Order: sequence, then C-alpha cells, then structure tokens
Amino acid sequence: MFGEVIKHQIIRHNLVRYVFFADQGAFKTNDYEEMINKASSLSFISNAIVLYNTEQMQIIYLKQYKRVILNKY
Repeated sequence: MFGEVIKHQIIRHNLVRYVFFADQGAFKTNDYEEMINKASSLSFISNAIVLYNTEQMQIIYLKQYKRVILNKY
C-alpha cells in the first residue's frame, strides 16, 4: 500500500513538472507572492487534469460494464 502511494505521488509530480515545463519546473522569481500564486495555479491545474482523467476513466468503465451486461443477456 505504501508503495502505491509513493507511485501516485511520483506520477502526480511528473504531471506537474510537465505542465510547468515552460519554466523548466522552477520558479524564476524571488517574489514570495508571485511564487505562491504560481504554486496555487499549478495545483489547481493539476487537480483539474486529475479530475478530468478520473471522469474519462469512469466513462470508459461504464461503457465496458454496459457492454458486458448486454453480452450476458
């Protein structure tokens, strides 16, 4: 179980680095407020991507489930 948590954290970290690639995954300023703003925005974007992917997986799962039920009868 602990290994799964670590794996998910690594995947999420890689997603954030991919989204934030324009600045090479680093904050280029020393302004505290700007860094907090970027971190909050980045968190929001990564959460939106995870939510979208979860919804898409749910749609695919439900389509497959309906296909299995229809093939049963």
